[in-house]
Amino acid sequence: MDIFQSINQFILQKNFSKAKELATNIPSEVDRYNVLGIIHFYEGNLDGALELFQTALKIDPVHPDVLFNYSKTLFEKGNYFESWRYLTRIPEKTWEVWDMLGDTQLKLGNPAMALHYYDKAFKSSNIPELKQKYDEVRKQYYKGNKLAIFCLPGLDSFIHDIASILSHVYDVRLAITTDSKQIVDTYTWADIVWLEWANEMAVQITNKLPKGHKKVLCRLHGYEALRTDFLSSLNWDNVDVILFVAWHVQKTAYMNNPNLSKKRSFVVNNGVNLSSFRFKNRYPGTDLVFVGNFNYKKNPALAIQILLKLIKKSPEYKLYWKGVIQDQRLKEYTDYLLEELNLKENFVFEEFGKDVDQFLENKNIFLSTSIHEGYGVAILEAMAKGLKPVIHNFFVAKEFYPQEFLFNDVDEAVAMITSNEYDSEKYRRFVEETSSLEKQIASILEILNEIKTVGTENNILSERVESQSCSISDKKRNNSNWDELWKDYSQFDSTKIMSEYFGASLRSETLEVLNRFFKLCGARILEVGTGTGAHALEFGIRGAEVVGIDVSENSIHLAKKLVSEYGAKNVSFEVYDGFLLSKKWSKEFFDIVFSRGVIEHFNDEELLKLLKEMAYAGKYVVVTVPYSKSEIYRLSKELRIQTNTWSYGFERDFETLRGIFERAGLIMLHEEVIGVGAEAGYARWINPNVVSLKLAENLTKFFRNESAGSWLVAIGTANEYLANIFKSLQPRQKIAFVEGMPRIYERDIPPVSIVVPILNRKKYISRLLENISHQVFRDFELIIVDDGSTDGTLDEVNKDKELLADCEVKIIRNETNLGTFKARQIGAENSEGKFVVFHDADDLIHPKTIERLLNDIENFEDRKPLLAVPCALMNNGSFIGQIWSVNFFKNDIERFTEEIIALSGRTSIINTLLDRQEVVNTGNTILKLLSYVGIEKLSVAEDSLLGDMLTLEGNLLFLPVFYTYCGYERGNPDSFSKKLERRIMDIPVWIGLLVNFLTYKKKMFDEKYLFEIERLMKENALKFYGEINGKKLIERYEFYKREFRKVLTNHAE
Repeated sequence: MDIFQSINQFILQKNFSKAKELATNIPSEVDRYNVLGIIHFYEGNLDGALELFQTALKIDPVHPDVLFNYSKTLFEKGNYFESWRYLTRIPEKTWEVWDMLGDTQLKLGNPAMALHYYDKAFKSSNIPELKQKYDEVRKQYYKGNKLAIFCLPGLDSFIHDIASILSHVYDVRLAITTDSKQIVDTYTWADIVWLEWANEMAVQITNKLPKGHKKVLCRLHGYEALRTDFLSSLNWDNVDVILFVAWHVQKTAYMNNPNLSKKRSFVVNNGVNLSSFRFKNRYPGTDLVFVGNFNYKKNPALAIQILLKLIKKSPEYKLYWKGVIQDQRLKEYTDYLLEELNLKENFVFEEFGKDVDQFLENKNIFLSTSIHEGYGVAILEAMAKGLKPVIHNFFVAKEFYPQEFLFNDVDEAVAMITSNEYDSEKYRRFVEETSSLEKQIASILEILNEIKTVGTENNILSERVESQSCSISDKKRNNSNWDELWKDYSQFDSTKIMSEYFGASLRSETLEVLNRFFKLCGARILEVGTGTGAHALEFGIRGAEVVGIDVSENSIHLAKKLVSEYGAKNVSFEVYDGFLLSKKWSKEFFDIVFSRGVIEHFNDEELLKLLKEMAYAGKYVVVTVPYSKSEIYRLSKELRIQTNTWSYGFERDFETLRGIFERAGLIMLHEEVIGVGAEAGYARWINPNVVSLKLAENLTKFFRNESAGSWLVAIGTANEYLANIFKSLQPRQKIAFVEGMPRIYERDIPPVSIVVPILNRKKYISRLLENISHQVFRDFELIIVDDGSTDGTLDEVNKDKELLADCEVKIIRNETNLGTFKARQIGAENSEGKFVVFHDADDLIHPKTIERLLNDIENFEDRKPLLAVPCALMNNGSFIGQIWSVNFFKNDIERFTEEIIALSGRTSIINTLLDRQEVVNTGNTILKLLSYVGIEKLSVAEDSLLGDMLTLEGNLLFLPVFYTYCGYERGNPDSFSKKLERRIMDIPVWIGLLVNFLTYKKKMFDEKYLFEIERLMKENALKFYGEINGKKLIERYEFYKREFRKVLTNHAE
């Protein structure tokens, strides 16, 4: 065992004094200080660790291990900027470096850069967990906007990094073209248009293409600021925001076109991708360099004069120039002058290539003789590498660079070049602190977020957008632009509208409240202010007869499109005014009249009139409004008002609806706060970093049955008889509507079996049993299937099972490990409940999960549902504010297609109600099929396989819900989903069987469609798992696809 292994052993044993003693014997000074720093880190002495790492960096400033350890310690101290600074200096970046860079940017509120780095971490490692991490963060920050960036060929050098990074949070298309059809198609597609240059392309687009509701941003560089022809020809009325690359560019543009000063504008300096430029300590020398196109602005004549004087001091001086020749006459003159001055060997010109970092590597001085620069990106790139800058004092150069970097004449330049004063650290720090790509992206994101777009409303406050259209005939009283909003909103895919988490979770929580008191199946429901129609669709899926009304024609068009794509037959929409309900429908024609996000936009007189109209048309009135006691909501609203980004017009505050209900003649029957997930969404307007923190806090309260949220929901009626019916409800009773009449019905609530497979889960058993013991629904049995544990798990179960003294606990022992699938099957076969709930030992189940699922599932009389419960991620039992959920798919084909292409399940079966007999039958079918192809054990994708087969064989309606969650432990290192080898072994089995069922048995896919999704799936296999493992996965898929085809053909029933 060498000295480093011995030190590591002592660290693991927490024998730090012995580890330090050994470390003093390490011969290399850098390694010695580095290891001592590591020991101090694990000892908890972070300040001591920092000092030791700093000492090591003084010896070797670019030692990769020291830089990483120093950065990690800075990160732990909460100094995220400094952590980022030193991570960018690591020469060869591994996935660990990219991952931590992402963490620093997420902490610094720069999600696009964080995702950029997380993506690099995954692509450089092919570790599936890093892809999951990327997906989780992207799901939280992805905005859904379509951002089109337009640029002429040859002018795209500044935009590629920006476009690539923004694509992690926006849907980006980069149109570098002169093709008119491509320009028109891309423009038509976009929500946000970015014109990279204010040039002839921008002139054509702003004058010839209709702006509509698009937001148009134009970036203006130094070149266009001087072009009065461009500045006067652009249709600036069709530009919402101007982005200047420097303040002097803005000043020049305003001077040449004073009207531009009236436009909303920002100054965002260009940024350098510091991770692309290898930093090291450099020293004075004779190799000068410049990077830039060869034209009069770069002033090569001055560079030659400086070179001439340097040659007189030493013939070793050379100037290396890399660029594109843009002025042939200037190049001819330069060649002639070099020949005349006998400098031809000392001036080396090279055509511009991509690897600027390598070109700069062995140079000493960056000499810039330009007479004009927009910002001087090439100068900054050289400084990022540690090269000394010697910069001609061009117009406004003093506003960019310290005076010590500038020269006014040839003699000053020569003196600076020949001086021994040289400080690479200073040059690099200047760029890090003023001109990083991270800083540029953060500024751009802030600007894009401020632009009021459909996508922004969708992502941040979409739970309001869905139904907040004011139903009032007097257009003067409608202070918001809802009609325009719905028109733009109709461009979004219906699945995206239904699946967006903050809106979907609020809908689901609202449904849960109604499910407690009413049977929705068979009820007649009117939604006032239907918006997207998403609520109406959810009611309709549950068997209600629904009418949605809105004064916006665009809203009704959108709602009809949504419902049509989801195939709901019992939902209709029409343009109508909520203030005129009594003129169209008879008294109490509807069983429930519902509205969300509507009444808060009216004054007292209008609000009371609207509530009275709703109470006239419906037996019961259900209203939801923002809850003004939510600090997050209140602060986000105030911030948006202050920044002129509030688009909802007048909005009153409500801490309760009781008073306004009474004034409208309604009897308040129930009121509560909801919006566990939705409240966290508002935090984005304050600080995106707060979102996960708030969501974690709310989920913690939620699992404790404590109130949390940002919305009020209230139920009332104007009919005293109906109020008495509601108030008389007992725990096992609901109100059902039979031929328009409310009836109390006794619910036949079946028993439930909770099945938990366990394998070496001793440390989780006490938490598992204690958590299950809090279920509000008590008619359940617990079946624990020990799948061959060897760590004393069963002893722990027997010790703690008295926590469930009032419920039957069955323990089944498998002598050998049979795998999760078989363990669950054995549990289901030995259960007695009507429904089975599969639960995992290291997860948490919400106290009201079974109760809420039972309340909902009885709405589905024609087609049984599979209610998919989302996962609230935990680390060591604590929520981290991230959600795993599935999309609200329009149909099974869409869901299965996404599963196959992504090689990832979309059919969750954990912590939900499954028909026990169907589970047993389907499970036995799967086991039989697996045995035919030689599969004895399945431990990855077993959830997806069973869920998919249940929906296929049982014709189940797949439906995500968010009124409960599964607390999912991410910190469990034993999770099979984290074992790469098992994934490569088992996923092809699942996909191979699924494809055969879809193609040959159910006839849902034809051969052409299958070929296309297989192509995409195989691309992802190579992308996610790397070439070797990806090919192995593909080969196994092809094998099981063939084998299952034979089985299904030979054993067709």
